[in-house]
Amino acid sequence: MTIRRRARGEDGATLILALAFLMLFGIVIAAVLTQEQASIKTTPVVSDHSSKLYASDGGVDYAIQAVRSNSSLCPSVFGPTVTSLPPITLNGHQVDVTCRTIEGGFDTTVASDYSVIVTNYRPPDPQATDKGPKCKYPVKNTTFPVSAAFLVVTCNNAPANTKIYVGGKAMYNAGGFSFAHEGTVDAQLVVQGRLVQVDDPATSPTKLCTTNASLPTLVVGSRQCVPPGPPPDPQPTIRVPGTLAPIPTMNVTCDDGGVGETGSGGNAILYPGTYTSVVPISGAGSVPIGSLQPGQLPKFNNHNRYYFTSGVYYFNFAPPTANDKEFAMEGASIFGGIHDPAAAATRIVTSAAPCKVDSDLAADKYDGQGTTFIFGGASLFDIHASTSELFYRIPGSMDAGATPGTSLFAWADSSRPAKVFGGSAAYNSFNPGTSADRCTCAFVTDKSGQQILFHGLTYVPYSPIDVYINQIGAYSPFLGGIVANAIVAHVENGSGVDGVFAGSFTTTGPSPRRVLITATAHGATGERDSQSAAVVQIDATPPKVDTWRNQS
Repeated sequence: MTIRRRARGEDGATLILALAFLMLFGIVIAAVLTQEQASIKTTPVVSDHSSKLYASDGGVDYAIQAVRSNSSLCPSVFGPTVTSLPPITLNGHQVDVTCRTIEGGFDTTVASDYSVIVTNYRPPDPQATDKGPKCKYPVKNTTFPVSAAFLVVTCNNAPANTKIYVGGKAMYNAGGFSFAHEGTVDAQLVVQGRLVQVDDPATSPTKLCTTNASLPTLVVGSRQCVPPGPPPDPQPTIRVPGTLAPIPTMNVTCDDGGVGETGSGGNAILYPGTYTSVVPISGAGSVPIGSLQPGQLPKFNNHNRYYFTSGVYYFNFAPPTANDKEFAMEGASIFGGIHDPAAAATRIVTSAAPCKVDSDLAADKYDGQGTTFIFGGASLFDIHASTSELFYRIPGSMDAGATPGTSLFAWADSSRPAKVFGGSAAYNSFNPGTSADRCTCAFVTDKSGQQILFHGLTYVPYSPIDVYINQIGAYSPFLGGIVANAIVAHVENGSGVDGVFAGSFTTTGPSPRRVLITATAHGATGERDSQSAAVVQIDATPPKVDTWRNQS
């Protein structure tokens, strides 16, 4: 019998393949499950990171809109180093936001609602009285009325019913009003907008606001009595020149012939910088014109024309000597800060013309446009000229970051202003010659028939001013508004034309500047924060982003 054997070469192959497949599939499944487990664990982390990143980016967007709409936030390179904006919450994360201006910008903080602010920081000075030869206070050397912070004195030649106006939305007076006259009638002070006046209960029953309400010489659009408190104070940012002013150019021949004279003490061009003394160039104790030094201001003479090129002027005079007493601006006309003939054509005071303008000179002879006069030390600004007009200041390289439109600045207090940069002398404008014919004022005028106009803000919060309000035309001497400790206004109106004492403070919109914005979105305790930073040109419409980076 024959036995056949079954071939065994492929026995179990299927099983082996099945086992191999199961093993491979198990490895793949294990890998997939491991990856999925890792993904499940990391998804919240990634999601939180993205959420923080989106939140910090949103914080930058929020800051761009805030800085763009509010020019007091990071206004200039000379403002606060870093400004913190109110924190916000985005995607459940608190976001802290800061800004810092790294290029350009101006301080544009102004109290735009007010044309006149009388601070009354100091009680009326017994020497704050007119002692001049014209339109004296009714009794010579009578002290300033105790209850008054704004005194209107009507001169003999002012016609009956003369009115002086305060334009704009409102006027603020921390003291009272008084009226006096040399003749038989008082002028009227007309506040066209709202009068805000302090009414101190301590003075009851003679409350200033309540008492002044019955004055027939005080006419207001509306009245608001407020309790004692800090007055609105639009303190401008000021940048003091760090170098002595160049020697003035004397004996200038005017192109149009005009009223100016040439020869010794003739027409002159003055340049920005610091002036430390007043030097007579004619008469007793005079210095030859050719011997003038940088920082010396020639004592002005009558019948000449003077031009101040655009820039910032700091008058820091030492206590006076016989020939160095005050900055007395004599002359037929004084103009400052006229950029070119087109700007000259816009002047409001037209009874005289400037001898020169910036564009007549080399580019290094002026800076920016318009003028800012800063008074410190023992300086006193006394205008004798028949015609004076200082144009609105647009800062240049010497005062980058300063407030535009400030015409006159005299701090007149021993404390250093927080918003003043540069300068080493005390800002304490006053008149040391109180026995002479001036009050203890930072700014005075004492000549009839004058036409004076300042396009920018006059800021003397700790000092009185004593001025003639010559209503020769319907223009405002203090066109850009005025802040003063007290005001004596002499009304002298030979032409019988009512006029405006002060106009509105100048306002400006957001300023050209490049701002670094940083937004930090905070995570849970122990987790890293997410930060976004961008450099943005705020003046562009829409804002232009120079750089944007994220870090976490």
